[in-house]
Amino acid sequence: MTKTIVNMDTFANGAVQERLNLELAKALENIADLNTDPKKARTVQLSIKITPAENRQTAAVDVTAKTTLAPAKAIPATIILDKDVNGKPTAKELKSSIPGQTYINENGQAATDTGEVIEEAEKKSKPSNVVGFK
Repeated sequence: MTKTIVNMDTFANGAVQERLNLELAKALENIADLNTDPKKARTVQLSIKITPAENRQTAAVDVTAKTTLAPAKAIPATIILDKDVNGKPTAKELKSSIPGQTYINENGQAATDTGEVIEEAEKKSKPSNVVGFK
């Protein structure tokens, strides 16, 4: 049986164990996050740096804990590329499946491929022929 040199539960007044628990909690929270890939490994590293004094009777010890988490999953989207009236590149998010295709939005309204309600889009594009009456 190996002799215990330093009890990590009590080393540095328990601060090392506390730091390790904090980093483990971060890893567990990341695993529970549905926006991350469940198959990616998370890593908790505990690093102990020992710098001896010149007399070799004492040593300074620095303990660091580091966690490597899984990144959030990418959010897919599609944009339609176009040019504005000045010829400058522009883009809008494609809301329907196919450019030029209309669809029914979440409010039950017919919408353009970029999500603009068709009735509102038609009002913007057609000048009114109504003459003011008194």
